[in-house]
Amino acid sequence: MLRAVIIDDERPALDELSYLLKEDSVEVIATFQNTEGALEFILTTKPDVVFLDIEMRGINGIEFGVELQNRTEKTAVIFVTAYPEYALEAFRAYPLDYIVKPVDEERLARTLRHIQETLVHSAGAGGGNLYIQCFGKFEITFGDNKVKLPTKKTRELLAYLICNKGTMIYRDDLIQLVFGSDDSGKDANNLRVSLFRIRNAFREAGVGKDRFLIRDDFSVDIADEVCDIADFQAFLKNNLRITASNIGQAEKIANLLNGELLTEIDSLWVTEKRELVMSQAEELIINMSIFHLSAGFTEQAEAALLRVIFLNPVSEPGYSRLLDLYMRTGSVFKYRFCYERYCEMTEKEFGERPPKIYADFYAKCTGSV
Repeated sequence: MLRAVIIDDERPALDELSYLLKEDSVEVIATFQNTEGALEFILTTKPDVVFLDIEMRGINGIEFGVELQNRTEKTAVIFVTAYPEYALEAFRAYPLDYIVKPVDEERLARTLRHIQETLVHSAGAGGGNLYIQCFGKFEITFGDNKVKLPTKKTRELLAYLICNKGTMIYRDDLIQLVFGSDDSGKDANNLRVSLFRIRNAFREAGVGKDRFLIRDDFSVDIADEVCDIADFQAFLKNNLRITASNIGQAEKIANLLNGELLTEIDSLWVTEKRELVMSQAEELIINMSIFHLSAGFTEQAEAALLRVIFLNPVSEPGYSRLLDLYMRTGSVFKYRFCYERYCEMTEKEFGERPPKIYADFYAKCTGSV
């Protein structure tokens, strides 16, 4: 049985909704005609749902809803109001639903079914591991299930917020980059709705705020080992060079790089971000190879450089350092194979031949000198 709290400053409206809920087998554990004491009661009793009026004497229900959502994990907020014009503003509180007075019984029943389904889904997903993959295909999983977002723009918005974690995000810039049309009012509305859909998708999946949270200033909180790009950027920020103390963590980070950033999202900001991040990834792995080589671990250095070429098939530093390694170790067969691929790449991409030092060594390897 669902457990509910109702907050409405009009006693007739409060009594009517209480009656309708009880008819639908909902346990109304408390009613309030103002918010005094309501927050503490809700945090203590943890009801499944709070039905909240918006226009109340001395208090704005939306502000209370925002505070409630910031303090609770599982309690759903349903706005019940006589003022439909508040619908867009109400999205700031990320309600599960928005019902216009007078309350229609069938509409209320649909809302209650939605709450039940959300609770069942969340309970089934409980204990799962959240993972957000940005390298390669953008994908969000929680336990055995995928967290699905309803539109391409919600996916792009979420990707933007994640990829720009730790930087100041300005609302107007965000609107222009993700929604960018000639209708600023429509774009602002799309931003509000998309943020609501993202947060609602995570909540319905059962993802806790300790794992992932979007704040009002568009910053995101992401737990460690939840998102590949977040872990990658955090490592770069906290480790200016590769040493014996962080090489193990660097290997873990390198293993997250399963392809280019956000391969299926086609947007100008993604292209620019992808170029920057993949350049950083290439530099990181080359530095790892340098560390391995200096420590005498040639196999690990080779593996790192092969990863560089996998991530960037036209990496001139990757090819040249790999050729240097094979020259140093006398790996003739590997050198010949790598040099031939290097020739194909440089001719196709740059219309050039490899440096003479590599051509001369190849000639020695093939006996063509």
